[in-house]
Parts: sequence; C-alpha cells; structure tokens
Amino acid sequence: DKDTNEYVVDVELLQKRHQTMDDILYPQYLRFHTKDFEIDDRVARSYTLTKIGNSVNTDFLYSIYSMDAELVIAVDLNGMESEDAIKKLNIKYSQMLAEVNDKDGFQTLEQVSEQESVLDMQDAILNRDEKSYNASVVVTLFADEKKQLEELQQQVYAKAKRYTCGLEP
Repeated sequence: DKDTNEYVVDVELLQKRHQTMDDILYPQYLRFHTKDFEIDDRVARSYTLTKIGNSVNTDFLYSIYSMDAELVIAVDLNGMESEDAIKKLNIKYSQMLAEVNDKDGFQTLEQVSEQESVLDMQDAILNRDEKSYNASVVVTLFADEKKQLEELQQQVYAKAKRYTCGLEP
C-alpha cells in the first residue's frame, strides 16, 4: 500500500492465479539445503565475514568483487557511539595483552601490528573525532553446478586468508 508503506497481499488476485501465500513465501524455484540453496537450475552459497581484524582493507572486498564469478556482496554499516567504541577497543586490547601473557610474553609481528592498530583507532576516536562502525558483510556466490561452487569457494577462502579475514557459510 503506497499510502501506509505496508506490504499488502491481494488475496483475490492470488485466487485468480490459483496461488496461495505459500507461493509467495516458498516459491518452487527456490530450494534450501544445509550449506547452499538452489534458484531454478543454479546453485548458490552465502558466507558471512568473520574474524575481522581491527580494520578491513577495502582491497579485500575488491579482490572478491573482481573474481570471474556471479556474486552479490551485501554490506551493512552501523555507526557506534564513541564511548561504546572506546570500551570495545579497551576490551580487545586487554584480551590481546592477556593472550601475550599466556605465551610468556611472546608476540608475533601480526599481534604487535594488531595492538598498534587498536591504539591508533583509540587515538583517532578520541583525538580526531573519527567514527567506528560495526560492519556485517555477506557474500553470495552463484554457479551452474556444485563443483564449480566449491572451486569458487576455495578462491574466496584464499583471498580471505590473504587479508586475515574469515568467511563462514
């Protein structure tokens, strides 16, 4: 309904077309499985970005976007209040220090870099009025057959690993 901005189902039109609400909610051309789903004769799988570092280089998403594959990337950004962002960064930094203490003070270069990144982010929020965001990223790959989908999945996993991100179906 354009006036109320609500979705309205025309039951009479459905009946004329010999359809039911199930045809809208569960169309026959869309079938779901444990890891993937089918749309007509195509197979697809969605992945959520996990194990995100303190910041994600936009090159990561571009490297996936530039693959020779049919895909959809959905990104949802939600700004955080500065106070909440600082609390979150403090917790993250404390966890990093605890992890170092558990290993008798041994740190990898990656851990040192990540700690510096957290401190830089805190400084940017406190002193340069920058914002912090919660990001949700979903990547959906489409293929003609499952074997092709598995090959694409390996390519995406390799790219995620290169940028120290994780993807989970």
